[in-house]
Amino acid sequence: MEEANRQLSAEVHKSKEFLPSIHKVIQKQAAGAVPRGVQTELARMAQEQELETRCALLEYDPVSATGLYLLDEQLADYRREAIDKDVDLFISVQDPVAPLVENGVITQIRLQRLIGDLMRNAFNAIDRRPSGPRGQILLLLGLTADGCYEIDICDNGAPFPAWVLENLGVRGTTTGGTGNGMADIFDTLALCKASFTLQKESEGQLYTKHITISFDGTGRLAIDH
Repeated sequence: MEEANRQLSAEVHKSKEFLPSIHKVIQKQAAGAVPRGVQTELARMAQEQELETRCALLEYDPVSATGLYLLDEQLADYRREAIDKDVDLFISVQDPVAPLVENGVITQIRLQRLIGDLMRNAFNAIDRRPSGPRGQILLLLGLTADGCYEIDICDNGAPFPAWVLENLGVRGTTTGGTGNGMADIFDTLALCKASFTLQKESEGQLYTKHITISFDGTGRLAIDH
């Protein structure tokens, strides 16, 4: 988990010195107070940044072995879907998830359904946005410092409406999907006694929400309304 955060921080650091000046130029451009040719420079830098970002993701973010071949293939499919949808998807597997299955904490089919429902919710949330920055999804799998396995997923899609949060996990509650995804997630959590945390991120952050599934045996539920 910490390694993934360091990688993201490093990418931000590369551009922090010149981004404020670019912001000022864009403001001046809106007022018609910049020389000719600036638009060409901005477009060129945008293309360069997109290429650099994609190369960085390939360098820093290979879909690591989860210890489950079929899950590895499932994650690879999401990578391809993200490219097709022009979404930046960062997947980091810090520790193999296979021991959860091998030790009977969760069946493999339920694990893959769980990750599938989380990923589908993230993609759908991005699709529901009326407009905004490029779609971003972050998926982290690994052990915490105290040895608890966690699945974290963040996205910058449309936030859950208040009425959905009040009925989260109730089958049929949907913002346009089948109404089964989150209900299936909650069924699996109850069976595995895993905890669920939904946190809304502050305005201006890269992501709008952060979901954590913790296989801690407590079945705790915490939803940030």
